[in-house]
Amino acid sequence: QVGTLASRANLDVEFLGGQALTVSTVQGTVGVVAATGHVALTATSMNVAAAVTAASFIDLLATTGSITQGAAGILTAPQLRARAEAAGASVLLADATNQVSTVAARADTDFAFLSGQALTFGTVLGTTGVSVTSGGLALAAPSLHIAQAMTASTSIDLLATTGSITQDATGVLTAPLLRARAESGGARSSGAVS
Repeated sequence: QVGTLASRANLDVEFLGGQALTVSTVQGTVGVVAATGHVALTATSMNVAAAVTAASFIDLLATTGSITQGAAGILTAPQLRARAEAAGASVLLADATNQVSTVAARADTDFAFLSGQALTFGTVLGTTGVSVTSGGLALAAPSLHIAQAMTASTSIDLLATTGSITQDATGVLTAPLLRARAESGGARSSGAVS
């Protein structure tokens, strides 16, 4: 039953909490770092208020609430899985410019993500693509590659800030509304939109 977490490890950082968790500063230690391994954090809800860095992957799970982020809560890892599937729960990770190259996610209400590097929506730790049960997706990165399916009940909003938006045959987009912008690059679909 911990409310605020900061941690440093050479290999892995794994944490299971039974209440709302904030990643922040504790006695001068800021955020969470796994220098050569992964970070896996589980709590009822989660606010990433300080940076989380891992050499391999970051795995975030909110069991009953949402995952949110502060401006200093930059996520840095090759892969990210984020899940908040309880009724009304969202994954909102667009308040900091994250440094992640592959993402998979599940959310009930909304999913928002901002990356400062080319981003692929693929498979991470067995979770494939991005799915939102009762809301929308909003995704921004220098370029976007949709390698696996993306599903939303309201809308999908894709923004490539400097490059292109591309799609594999397995990257099927399913939503009532789609907005795709790549004003410095281009948008190319070799898959399907439904």
